[in-house]
Parts: sequence; structure tokens; C-alpha cells
Amino acid sequence: MLTKRKGFSSVLIYLMMITFILAGCSKGTQETSSKPTTGTANTATTAPAANADTKKTDLKPYKLVLIYPGAASKDLTAVQDAMSKYLTDKINATIELKPVDWGAFTEKVNLMKASNEQFDIVFTAGWMDYRKDVSRGQFLPLDDLIQKFGKDIAPTVGEGFMKGNMIKGKHYGVPTNKEIGASQGLLLRKDMVDKYKFDLSKQPVTLDHIENMLKIIKENEPGITPLVGPKYTGTTDAKLWDSIATSVGLKILGNDLKVFNPIEQPEYMDAAKRMNKWYKAGYLNKDAATMKEDQAFNVMKAGKAFAMGSSLKPGKDAEMTVSMGVQLVQVETTSVYSTTDDVTGAMLAISRTSKDPERAMMFMNMLYTDKTLLNLLDFGIEGKHYVKKGANVIALPDGQKADTVGYSNNAWMFANQMNTFLFDNEDPKKWDNFKKFNASAKFSPAIGFSFDPEPVKNEIAAVENTKNEFEAAVSTGTLDPETTIPKWLAKQKASGIDKILAEAQKQLDEWAKTK
Repeated sequence: MLTKRKGFSSVLIYLMMITFILAGCSKGTQETSSKPTTGTANTATTAPAANADTKKTDLKPYKLVLIYPGAASKDLTAVQDAMSKYLTDKINATIELKPVDWGAFTEKVNLMKASNEQFDIVFTAGWMDYRKDVSRGQFLPLDDLIQKFGKDIAPTVGEGFMKGNMIKGKHYGVPTNKEIGASQGLLLRKDMVDKYKFDLSKQPVTLDHIENMLKIIKENEPGITPLVGPKYTGTTDAKLWDSIATSVGLKILGNDLKVFNPIEQPEYMDAAKRMNKWYKAGYLNKDAATMKEDQAFNVMKAGKAFAMGSSLKPGKDAEMTVSMGVQLVQVETTSVYSTTDDVTGAMLAISRTSKDPERAMMFMNMLYTDKTLLNLLDFGIEGKHYVKKGANVIALPDGQKADTVGYSNNAWMFANQMNTFLFDNEDPKKWDNFKKFNASAKFSPAIGFSFDPEPVKNEIAAVENTKNEFEAAVSTGTLDPETTIPKWLAKQKASGIDKILAEAQKQLDEWAKTK
């Protein structure tokens, strides 16, 4: 993942998290006993076919279509053919891989849905349009399909992941077995960290320490942007609060189920002021409010920036080092937090236009148990796109980089990450570290709650328009928050934010009665 949701974060998020966390810690921390029961990451083994009651000989040939965000690699067809050959032997199916560029994913996939285009499986997430798509009937309910053809999924991912994505008691997506939460922070160029002897030994680090690093880079490295960042449109998804609806937040620390409007919080203003200070000092790129995520990635990749914001997990710096070809280190600004959006951070859903949902579920089930299939999808063909360095360790072929090897994918997106290969620069204990990381997460008191937007859909559309108008400029410090946030709040009020807050509180209170 470049820096999406759990990572397409402006530094404003981190500033707000720190201030909220400090305020929360002064009142006491969440007790372990208050955490919901969650599954830990499991390591599965290769299994035949799909754990279904149907034999391959009973199945007619079928072509599965998989839609997911990403760039179309040069050797996509070769990998697709290899997967199809493997799947034909297992479940008498072939597959068409249809990656859609990140920047255009939502728009293009929405057009596919609106035009009733036939496809079978699509990537989705809580930070995307998962809830909206469910409310619009775009995804099929999966409970019966999981029971019959996806029996390996729940034991692999655990109870916490499975419960976290339910909407009105039903599953509409199957979650990826990966980190159950995230910390927030920065990815830094290691050469500059070493050059200026920046001390990263005590983490989470303070914002003053980050500011000092940015100041040093600005004063001593002409032509290098201290902090590069894209337009960020999900400030209310920050983990200082659980974003349970459009512009509706809920504090994570403690057990208070009282909702609030994030931009009304003093911590939001304080954080926005600091971002404005950094912007004026030249620590951010001037086009931060309009920059796209892939543009920020490319600036870092080209060695023209020192730092970029990111959600973090064990080994995120090593993963991104392979993707960028630039040696990175990560620095945390928060502890680990988990919300409903985190346990729904990566899922696969079955489209209502699928002509064979049973076969789609068979394929999805295989991704959780069959290492050969999963690593084909993630890394391509052995000897062509990677070479083995050990049983589960790989490297790029000699002379190749991530952008020249011919095939690449985002392993975090699909099924059972614990069954994926590790690159030779990654910690061999990475998956053990994931388990510890997950166990350390502080959970939102509203984990598993899913807001129904239908009663206030018109107000939500209007309030989202105000976010589109103001949020990027505020979160990147481009405009003065002391004058901009009051204007934003006034437009929110006129658009019906109070009605959304009241509806969210009503639904949350009703949900709490069942817990």
C-alpha cells in the first residue's frame, strides 16, 4: 500500500492523534478487559481446491473476473495465464485480472456497477465505499457461501476480523488476514537519518522532534522537500477518533460512546495550526493540497523528499524500500489503535453481477489456504519475477527493480498475508511481530458498529461536499485554520451536520444495547 487510509495520511492526522492521546492518557488508559475478542494472525498451509462439497468434475468451465486497485504490470497476462492453468486443475476456472489505477479506482468501479458490468470479485474496504455499496445492494451477502464453499476463511482470520465487517448481522466481504490495527508516523530516507544522526531510538517520537528534523533538512538540503504529502480526504478517519460516519467521531481511549464533530475539537485546531506553521516554513510541498498519492510516492522514489506520512505496521519500511528502491526507516508518532475501519481495512466482496458466486467463493477460499495461488497473485512467476532465497524468502532477479521486473502487486490486499513470501531484506520474524502488534492494539469502544447512512443520505452528500472544499487545504496547512475552519463549520451546519450527529448517536446507542 502506498499510503492509503491506513497510510494515505497527512501529518495533520498524526498531530491530532498525539494531542488526543496525551489528553486521554491523563485520564487513564483503556483496560485490557475492555477489548473485544479478536483473532490473531494464523499461518495456514497449502490445501487442495476450495474445501467445498463440489468436485471439480461437477463444475462447468467458468472465467472469474477480479477487480482491484493497482497499475497493470507488463507481464500481467503471463501471470493471469499461470493462475488460470492452476485454477483449471483445482476448480475448473480461469481468471481475468483487472487492476484499476488507484487514483481512478472509485470512479471507474462505480461506473462498472452503475452499468451492470459483469464481474465476480472486487477489492473493498471500510475506508472506501464498502458500507455504501452494501446499502446499494452492490455486494452479495456471503454467509451461506462461506459456510458451503469458504470454510477455511474464518479459522484463518479469527473472530475479530470476521465480526468487524458485519453489517446488520451479515457478511458482505471477507477480510484479509493482516494487521488488525495501525500506528501512525513517517517513512524517512535512511541516508539522511544517518547523515544528520537523527535519534529514532525512543518511539513514539514527539512532534517537536519531527519538526526539528524537518527544519534541519530544510536548512541543509536544497532541492529536497522535507515532508511530501498528497491531498488527503480522510482526516476524520484518523485514529485519535473512530470515524463512524461522515464527519462524526468517537474517542478511542476509554469507553465513552458520545459522538462529536471532529473539526469542532480544540485538538483539531491545534494540529491544523502546527501544519500551517510547517507549510509556511516550507517544510511541505507547495502543491500538497492537490497532489495525488502516486505523485507523492514518485517524489520519494526519486529521492527528492526526506519524509512522507504513512500508517505503520511491523516491517512497513522494508516493504516500501522494495517498492521505491530507496532505503527507508519508519518512525512512529502513536501507539497501535484499532477501529472498525481497521478490521475492514482490506476485503474481497462478490459482485451482484457475478454469474457464479459459488465459484467466486471457492477461489476466495483458496487464497486463504493455497500458498501457490496466493503468491502467484502477489509476486508473479518464480524465476521470472522473483527468485527463491529460501523456503519462504524471495528477492528480485539480478539487475531488476520493483518497477522493471515486469510484475508487482500489493500483497497486503489479498486473503492471508501470513502465507506470503518475504523479501530478503525483511525481518524473518515479521509475522510473529504482526501477532504482537495486533495484541498491543487499543480498540475503539464502537468496534463492529456500522452506521446506516440511509436516513440522512442527503445531509451526508451535502457535508461531504464541504469536506471536498476545505479538508485538503486545512490538513496540509495550505490555508490559515483560524479563518478557514469557522467557514467550514458554518457550511457544515447549513448542510445538516447536526442531523447526521443525532442520527449517528441514535444508532450507536441502539447498537450498544445489544453488546
